[in-house]
Amino acid sequence: MKIDRLLVVLYFVLCFMVGVLSIFRLGEIILYLKGVIVLVVALIFFVQDSKFSPVVATILLLSFFGETYYLYVKSYTETIPIVLFLCINLIFLGLSWLDVKEKEWSQAEFFKLVVLMGLLGALAYIILSLDLKNTDVNFILYIIYSIVFVVMFILSFANFVKTHQKSSLYLVLFGLSVFISDLSLLLNNYFIKLAFLRIGGNLSQVLGYYLMMHYFLERNKKEEFIKVDN
Repeated sequence: MKIDRLLVVLYFVLCFMVGVLSIFRLGEIILYLKGVIVLVVALIFFVQDSKFSPVVATILLLSFFGETYYLYVKSYTETIPIVLFLCINLIFLGLSWLDVKEKEWSQAEFFKLVVLMGLLGALAYIILSLDLKNTDVNFILYIIYSIVFVVMFILSFANFVKTHQKSSLYLVLFGLSVFISDLSLLLNNYFIKLAFLRIGGNLSQVLGYYLMMHYFLERNKKEEFIKVDN
């Protein structure tokens, strides 16, 4: 078996362990596993692509420190991890904008984007209007995070509607996994403690790294094709 396949098997075994440990609320072990998962995803990417761009390296580093931050500090604060993941979303927002800006849009396609923007905006408003207790995070940071994520997701979805490329699909799926993870963990931490919310939130989060890796792999293939074609 090739090393990249072994790493993929290891990745899914670790994800399974995260799901199981989520049932028993073994948070510290889960943090270690998430850190290892990010490293495994980095190895899979390196084996399959043999190079790291500064963008990929930055996202992986931010992801690793965002997942393992609570292992380094004694005081519990959500601000630093949220800022780290906000930076990741900003990078994806920039990449999505680069993919979208040079394309022409029909009225029908533009209408679909407006409808999607309205629905996501309404959903974000409902979530942000919830009473978040026992959190030290400035509410404005939640607003900024939500706005950046919604715009990033809309642009990635728009690019997929326009091109139907694999890279665009993986970015849309990555966005969905992030949304499910954030919503599940938000509900579990502040409103109702349910096992399936912990499991769903953690599994969606680690699955997002696999989708993110494939997004960059497909994006690199597209860029190489363009270079060859030119």
